[in-house]
Amino acid sequence: MDNAGAGGVDTERKNPLISFLSHVEASRGSISTASLMDVSTYANLNPSEKFQALCTTLSDLKKLKTALRKTSEIIECAIVNFKEETLPLSLQCGIRTLPDKIIERILELACEGGNPQTPGPHHKFPILLSHISRRFRSLALQAPHIWANLSSQLSREGLKKFLARSRSVDLGVYIYDASDDYDQDARLLLKDFLKIVIQHKDRWSELQYHRFGINSVHGYSHPAFAAHRNLKLPRLQSLTYEKYEFCSMWEGRHRDLPNFFASWSMPKLCRFDGRNSSVQYRGISKSLTSCTLHFATDDEDDERNLHGSLEALSSISQLKHLVLKLSDHYKCNDAPLVGTILLQQLVSFKIDLKEDVESNSLTSLLSVLKMPRLIDMSAIIDIRSSNGDLIHYAITDAATRCSTLQKFTLEATNMVFRESVLWMLALQLPSLHEVILRGHGLCEGRFCHDQPPNWRSLRVESISLWDQKGLIKVVELMAKGRHWNDFRLHLVDCGGLSPVIPKLRILLGNKLHYET
Repeated sequence: MDNAGAGGVDTERKNPLISFLSHVEASRGSISTASLMDVSTYANLNPSEKFQALCTTLSDLKKLKTALRKTSEIIECAIVNFKEETLPLSLQCGIRTLPDKIIERILELACEGGNPQTPGPHHKFPILLSHISRRFRSLALQAPHIWANLSSQLSREGLKKFLARSRSVDLGVYIYDASDDYDQDARLLLKDFLKIVIQHKDRWSELQYHRFGINSVHGYSHPAFAAHRNLKLPRLQSLTYEKYEFCSMWEGRHRDLPNFFASWSMPKLCRFDGRNSSVQYRGISKSLTSCTLHFATDDEDDERNLHGSLEALSSISQLKHLVLKLSDHYKCNDAPLVGTILLQQLVSFKIDLKEDVESNSLTSLLSVLKMPRLIDMSAIIDIRSSNGDLIHYAITDAATRCSTLQKFTLEATNMVFRESVLWMLALQLPSLHEVILRGHGLCEGRFCHDQPPNWRSLRVESISLWDQKGLIKVVELMAKGRHWNDFRLHLVDCGGLSPVIPKLRILLGNKLHYET
């Protein structure tokens, strides 16, 4: 027997591999289990000869499997080696040959969207880009948009450079406020930062203010804002106001304390994002179309009247998109419910639940929301619970009250559902056009429904092997419905579903879109 070198394939295993590849070539690239084992070839053999022939074939298949595995390992090593050789050349023959305009656009996209919501070295990114090479520095200085994000983390010198290099493009202003005092480092006093950037207020398009802690006099804002009560921001489109180390009891005792932007003029404001901050402020509701409200309890003993905080939403006549987040052991107090909150123009609603949220509080909250034009509703549930049904019931019940709803998304982790979520949706929301489910156990459970829904699209992601039975039953049910010709199943397999794919392909044909 000829032995191959280390990691190679010996002759005994090489021959079955050559035979297999010849078979694939003769079949024009088509290969199947049936073609590998043609039972008819053993029909005329006596039992002894048949047994010997089967053992020989079985041995050849095992050798083939070993040869393919070793071949795969060799190819994988070759791929790694070729990548290492190719990478330096990709810089020389790739990036270096790209036109300047394309590189400028790449740099702009890398800086797009502003800064993260927590302080960090992100404000140094344009500077780091300009230090890569002479060409990158030249291109960076020609791209004003990458210098348009002004962070309170910048030094005075750095801030002036960013302003000069941003020329006349729209500005994003990002303030991270953890102290009212000077931190004895290279950063500016916040009052000095504001004094400089307010000179360019006509260019502001986005403002983020993240306040960490309470000021005994000014609450959740910095004293420096007191000198700028009547700002006019003609181009501001997005405002973020986030409060950390929040205490609702303190805020409750200081209800008359004016908010720092209560008297600002922001005629083009269309987006508001708040953490423990409602939208009950004069001047921001007229043109607002998108709103994210995040209510979190930084102190486990803290409680809030969430319903009262949401009352202002009904006065925002143009609101189309609402995201509501409840997290960090959020608690609602026993304040009486407000009347119906009518969101007349709302077309999309997303609720994001984390940590510990009581199902009764959630039901009470959703029961007062009236959304007559809602098209898209989604829920993210990241709660450790042995009974996710109550949470799901509350969300589904709210969805059933929206007669115009076309799309429903549910993402659930760490939850246990006794009832099949998929079949509950088919029963209660049969008129949907699109359903998206992410998480284990959403298709598992008892099935007692025989009426096919009118869904056109079902997307299922990250489900487990235990969900396959329910998924197949729903597909079989859909095949009996009047929208079967338009139906598509999008399946994203994160492991464990491969055994069910052949049956789904038989049922669906080209209606199945499978991703791994």
